[in-house]
Amino acid sequence: MSLKGDDCSWLPITEIKGTQTRFQVYFFWWIVADFLVSIKSNQAEIRNRKLFNTWAVGHRRLEMTILYTLVARGSVLLAEFSGSSTNASTIARQILEKIPGNNDMNVSYSQDRYIFHVKRTDGLTILCMADDVAERRIPFTFLEDIHQRFVRTYGRAVLSAQAYEMNDEFSRVLSQQMEYYSNDPNADRLNRLKGEMSQVRSVMIQNIDKVLERGDRLESLVDKTANMQTNTFRFRKQTRRFRNTMWWKNVKLMVAMVVVLLVIVYIVLAFVCKGFSLPACL
Repeated sequence: MSLKGDDCSWLPITEIKGTQTRFQVYFFWWIVADFLVSIKSNQAEIRNRKLFNTWAVGHRRLEMTILYTLVARGSVLLAEFSGSSTNASTIARQILEKIPGNNDMNVSYSQDRYIFHVKRTDGLTILCMADDVAERRIPFTFLEDIHQRFVRTYGRAVLSAQAYEMNDEFSRVLSQQMEYYSNDPNADRLNRLKGEMSQVRSVMIQNIDKVLERGDRLESLVDKTANMQTNTFRFRKQTRRFRNTMWWKNVKLMVAMVVVLLVIVYIVLAFVCKGFSLPACL
């Protein structure tokens, strides 16, 4: 048998359908594989951006160090820790004596190349000394953390504690938190949130670009949906009309059957009563 051009009329119908089915399966798995590859590439990009943001934040904060911290009730020191040999304790005591009143406050004092940050809440004063390169946000976040930990640990015992009564136990907490806020980039919640928002924005932009690329497909789906709605409305209308038509046919049939039944009864009566005027029965 000789073939000319693209003549495939000699192929069996079942073989043509099988070829189409295999092509559809291959096309479907190709789409799935492409989708998985795009997901993995997005995940890798997000992971790389996280590493870069962590390095950048840590590099910016490499020089920032919290060197000294104390916890006091008024002028009574309850706990303190110093990470270096300085006269920070002496200056901190002078600051405690000069702080006016008993109101809650957040203040900072400059001394040479160091900044003393003070947070007073409910009569409990938390003070730390940090390098002058540190912003106020991180030291005061550290002070708030120390205040919450101290109150949660000792509660109302703070009101009657003697000088340095909590120092043996809580100085270890001060050391750990000073190390954390000085060296861990995750301690700066604002920069961490900015990095996460930047990552989310990048992913959203990529998703929007992909949606725009598939705009024609979306418009096609919208048109198909509109056509389906129109066809559904037309089908419902035709169904309602067909139901009404069948109901009238049933009514007409019932009326005709009743008339025929009455005619048959009349003929039977006329036969029994010997006449159409029913003389024998009246």
